[in-house]
This record gives sequence, structure tokens and C-alpha cells, in this order.
Amino acid sequence: MQPLFLSIHYRCYSNPAEALENNIFSTINFLEAVKEYHSRRRIVKFIHISTDEVYGDSDMGDGARPKGEKENLLPGNPYAASKVRRQHYSYRHELDLSRPHARAM
Repeated sequence: MQPLFLSIHYRCYSNPAEALENNIFSTINFLEAVKEYHSRRRIVKFIHISTDEVYGDSDMGDGARPKGEKENLLPGNPYAASKVRRQHYSYRHELDLSRPHARAM
């Protein structure tokens, strides 16, 4: 059985420092732990889950269209901005381990 690594972050729209602490610094610590584990045992899969808010604020109106992963990053609040940075660290981690990540929005 392969180990499961789970990282949970919560929304923080109004406090940028809290968003940094919970979505960036904790992610860096988490990724370093995964890297250490990977050095002893090969990690087969790493799944990174983000939010559609990295592409802009969610419009839940009748005329809203779905956002695609090829759209420009346009975070509209501290939470979304911290998730963009988290995605960048996750991608860098993917390159360091030479392992593909599954990404989900």
C-alpha cells in the first residue's frame, strides 16, 4: 500500500498574514517532509488540489462560465494569492523529485 500525503488549507480572505502562514509556509514544511520521505521510499503519486479562485473571483450568477486551467492567474483576495504561490511551490517540488503531480481545481 502506498502512503497518502494530505495537506489541508483553509480560506482566509481578509488576513494576508494568516493566508501566508496557513497556505504557503505550511505547504513548504509539508513539501519538505514529503521530499525527506521520498528520499527513503519512492513516492508514486502526489496530488495537489487548489481552487478556481486563482483564476479570479467566483461569479455564481446565472451567466457565469466555468474557468479553465489555461486561463491567466488573477487572484482577487489574499486566500487566492496564497494558493497561486502554493501551486508554484508544488510545481517546483515536482521538478525536484522528478515525479509527476496530479493537479485538481
